[in-house]
Amino acid sequence: MYRYLIVLASALLMACSEPSKDISQRDTPISLSLITGVQPGFGLVKVSQEQGLFEKHNIELHVIDRPSGKLALKSVINQEVDPDFILVADIAFLANQHRLSNYRIVASVFDSDNQNALASLAPINDLSALKGKTMCTQHQSALHFYGQLLVEYSGEKDVTFKYLNISDLVRGLYEGECDFITIREPFISQIKKAPPKPVYIQQFAGIYLQHELMLANERVSSKDVARVLTTLIEAEKLFISDEEKVISTLSKSLSATPKSMKSLKEDSMWEVSLYRPLVHCWKDKCLGLWTLA
Repeated sequence: MYRYLIVLASALLMACSEPSKDISQRDTPISLSLITGVQPGFGLVKVSQEQGLFEKHNIELHVIDRPSGKLALKSVINQEVDPDFILVADIAFLANQHRLSNYRIVASVFDSDNQNALASLAPINDLSALKGKTMCTQHQSALHFYGQLLVEYSGEKDVTFKYLNISDLVRGLYEGECDFITIREPFISQIKKAPPKPVYIQQFAGIYLQHELMLANERVSSKDVARVLTTLIEAEKLFISDEEKVISTLSKSLSATPKSMKSLKEDSMWEVSLYRPLVHCWKDKCLGLWTLA
């Protein structure tokens, strides 16, 4: 209830500069679009769709999928699509926020410190195994930042980064182009299902806390943003009250194994939070190198 009030109060504050509307319009039917990567961060949206929560709030939501949040952003930047909302990892947004001036952060909808993993054809005993090796990742993405953090934690200097499309990372590992790759679901499950070669996957919980952001186009009114966020907050309850149904929805949406999704759920939070920490990051320019795309 507390966060419902925060969302509604925030919407009212943001709406001060908007033309006033009759309160009866609050539940009028609206049609909105959202682009997202096929990744765990879209969990609240997928569960809301599956359970008919958007329809309950008279929201027709058209969801556009891309293999990753980075590619979702690229589609927007290249004007291939013009969505009302974008779901994307905080790091990918920071790297491209100067190209998205007509979008604003309205919330985070997912947090995890154990979503990403390091994969190799050889056993990974510890991070010293990175020395003298090639790590493949997706450029300027959460996976890229995760890989950089692993190298920093390892203390190794002799590590080469190579950038591939996210759909080519597994191929690069099998063909010997990469010694290591950084991956996440659904690619972790895909590797485990039918690998042509044994693959070793190691996760390092706590190294990187990833946030999935929801961005809204400036044309979307604050009241409509509040309606969408209220819907997602309702979906949060199901992650506690009906875990089996949630795991089933996430597994199907990601083509991931239920076991993998249940494990991820233990280290993650699918919840709506009005997001502020990145503001300090921008002011301090702590991630300035990511804006030099």
